[in-house]
Amino acid sequence: MPTVAAGWVLSISNFLFSLLPYRTIVNLMMKFYKDDPYTQRILRNSFSIDKKMLLAMKTAPFPTHTNELYRIQSPALVMGGEGKIMTGIDEGKGSRTIYNHINHATLALFRDAYDSLSTMRRDIFNEMIIDFFEDRPLRAYNDVVIERKQS
Repeated sequence: MPTVAAGWVLSISNFLFSLLPYRTIVNLMMKFYKDDPYTQRILRNSFSIDKKMLLAMKTAPFPTHTNELYRIQSPALVMGGEGKIMTGIDEGKGSRTIYNHINHATLALFRDAYDSLSTMRRDIFNEMIIDFFEDRPLRAYNDVVIERKQS
């Protein structure tokens, strides 16, 4: 659950977003991907939500479902970015929280990556998914920290 201060920041952010034209909002979001034109192109071509939906998503209650994750008994691969906080969300912390609540989980944190790993780090992302599904050990990569729980 976000702190009171984080709640205020989110409320102010949502208010400011509501005043901006949708195109400006998208352009601001793209600043996070300034060094990655491929990801920018993919995101711009795949956005299928309007401003009203975007604001609804930003004001939705913060999900608190970790108490149910223990029920997952199959092996799980939790992947996330680490080192950058985007739109107030620490993806590395969120990924680690999910990992900590699943018994048979493997965690892969991509340094300096965030949101949409399948496009930002597609070279590594696809290899890791295939290795995981084929029950092979995940390979080591320079920019990825991998943690496995002992069975």
